[in-house]
Amino acid sequence: MLNNIFRMNPVFDITPIEELEDKYRRKFAHIVRNDNIRGLLHAPSEARVTVKALNQDMIDFLGSFREPGRISDFCAEYSAENREEVKKLVIRLVLDSVLEIQVGNEFISGVDAVNTLLHAGQKSLETEIGEGRNQIQALSTESLEYVLKLESLEPMEISSFLYNFNRLPFCLESRKRLHDEKAVMEFLGLTDDNTWDGMGSSIKPKPQERDSSGEIRMYDQVWRYWYLSGEKTSTEDLNYKIYVSPTLDDLPEVFAVVREEVIGSGAYSMKIGRRASELFRSDKLIIYFNRFEPSMEFALKLAEELGQFSSQGVPFSHQVSEETSIVSMGVDPPSKFGEKNSWRRYITDNLALAIQSARRSESGDIHKYIHTHMRMVGIDSTRWRPVRDDWKIEFELEGKAD
Repeated sequence: MLNNIFRMNPVFDITPIEELEDKYRRKFAHIVRNDNIRGLLHAPSEARVTVKALNQDMIDFLGSFREPGRISDFCAEYSAENREEVKKLVIRLVLDSVLEIQVGNEFISGVDAVNTLLHAGQKSLETEIGEGRNQIQALSTESLEYVLKLESLEPMEISSFLYNFNRLPFCLESRKRLHDEKAVMEFLGLTDDNTWDGMGSSIKPKPQERDSSGEIRMYDQVWRYWYLSGEKTSTEDLNYKIYVSPTLDDLPEVFAVVREEVIGSGAYSMKIGRRASELFRSDKLIIYFNRFEPSMEFALKLAEELGQFSSQGVPFSHQVSEETSIVSMGVDPPSKFGEKNSWRRYITDNLALAIQSARRSESGDIHKYIHTHMRMVGIDSTRWRPVRDDWKIEFELEGKAD
């Protein structure tokens, strides 16, 4: 790849922060306030292209490709390790159609460039593409195939659609049964103070927090939390999360099993949907860990314990047992991937961007493009787990759960 010729896509322009019009300063106020952001990358003639915030290093990097040039010219002063990082960056920018790669007498990017990038020695990008091998893989594939048919959706709408896929449909009978929080608590076997019969001292209900205006904070309107005996270390940047996804009818019995099994597991927190609308979600019950080993041990044990119950299944999570989709895993992205985000939201946001980029092309393999794009942002999109070498974490399940 070092000798390939690239250029910045001519549809894009870079506007320094200080040159933004007032209306755009207001629109992107949350970006402008960040001292590290020095400009915006945008495509004036392409209304549906996402605006990207740039620091000065990225402005300089893209500026070096306003005229066609080779990576080797830019990377000459860098060490071998840093040159590899630059190559990864260039691949990501080509997939996002920010940079174009020359093939013959033309420049291509996005979907059209996937095979060229793979041919250029980037075997690490290759990933298995095919039908889902287990229930959650099949669910995730189904959601992607469905959203690809909805061509009018904007990226935020695509992400929201994928994130909420496999949510239980509105059911009048369930709404009547779970008509308020008290009814939900009784359904789950909870008392008014979010405790239950036989709850040990190692589990503490988390009180609802209020903001400066006295309103209950949004996350406490949506979830009920408990602190567990496991340690939440301040130095650990990762949240390993276990999703438990039974059908609504089986939820009370499943929740009772989870409450027993979580004691002494090493988990530091647990949450469940507060209202009926949250119990319709696929990810209605989540347990948090700081370390991989105890989280995986707990997940495998729980999958065995809950195997007889009906499963709803959480799309874009890693199914830990081939026998049931009722238990699955995720891990929230480390901070180096941007602002703090949740595992599934990080995935659906990046899928939405990949789909948007792919739609700007009239040719190419859109599925291969999506899988390649996801691998470049650290996601194995066949098994829905991190790419271990990129995330620098342990999430290797061969011989245990795959």
